[in-house]
Amino acid sequence: MSDAKHGVDEVLAAQAGVAWHVGDKLHAGRLLFEAISMELRPQWASGLLDDLLRRSRVWHAALATATYVASHPEQWGKAHSVFSMIRNIVLELDRIQSKTDSQQRLLRLLTFGELVAKVTYNSTSPTDPFDAEAGWSIAACYKDVLNDVIGEYSSQLACNFLPTVKR
Repeated sequence: MSDAKHGVDEVLAAQAGVAWHVGDKLHAGRLLFEAISMELRPQWASGLLDDLLRRSRVWHAALATATYVASHPEQWGKAHSVFSMIRNIVLELDRIQSKTDSQQRLLRLLTFGELVAKVTYNSTSPTDPFDAEAGWSIAACYKDVLNDVIGEYSSQLACNFLPTVKR
């Protein structure tokens, strides 16, 4: 049986919800992420990044590149270099001792962008994939960035990271 709105199996959604509420966010994210077919994962992750960028009103070329590459399957092979580009910016920001609020917000968004790039690259079935946990971390990272961007997390926003499962 599936949730009509999201296409998520009700049992799976319940299991993920239990894991989330007991604090096992990585396991909850794993359940949700692995329910998404590999070819849909980049667009799903990119959609979440787009949502965060829209809500935060932040624009950065590296994040725009990550969403573009993830949204275009013929570009997925470039995702490793996109990850490297984002990582270099993250490392630059990490060197700043006292970050402004906007720098801290950008750092959180870039961290999410790294996950999008990893998931996109892994969807090409490379011989040298990124860690599987990258995709599993998306739900918790999305929630953390939302907390930062809008000041609070609403369970109504949780529907954004519930995937449509391809059967």
